[in-house]
Amino acid sequence: MIERLSEHAYIAREYASGKYQVEIARDLGLSQSQVCISVEKFCQALGYPVKHKHHGPHRAVIARAALNRYQGEFALPTESADPKFRYVYEHARHEHVWLLRAEGLTLQQIGDRIGVSRERAREIIAHFARRMTRALRKTRWRLI
Repeated sequence: MIERLSEHAYIAREYASGKYQVEIARDLGLSQSQVCISVEKFCQALGYPVKHKHHGPHRAVIARAALNRYQGEFALPTESADPKFRYVYEHARHEHVWLLRAEGLTLQQIGDRIGVSRERAREIIAHFARRMTRALRKTRWRLI
């Protein structure tokens, strides 16, 4: 999550200039909630409390007032990837590798397709197989 005030200021400036949170999130690779929280943290740091429920023109006015008071720099967020998004992406990628293997592709073909080595493709399949085994073991007892 973004923690530096200059990065929050960058996002608040984008928001106050009229960009929608959706656009800012897409441009920076953030989730919309991260953009919302970033604007809130920036405004609160400068003495302008704003909460998630204050959306729309009123919130943009508060962000502009905080920006007028801000004397620092504006830095593009460096670590913008949401950890939850990364987690979901990795699990979807592992499932994709598993399904490619089920379709009959070789490890080399899978590795070439997703941009990893043959050995890494094997590791992903082995890891996903362990997860599936545990999940099946847990659900089997609930079905009986």
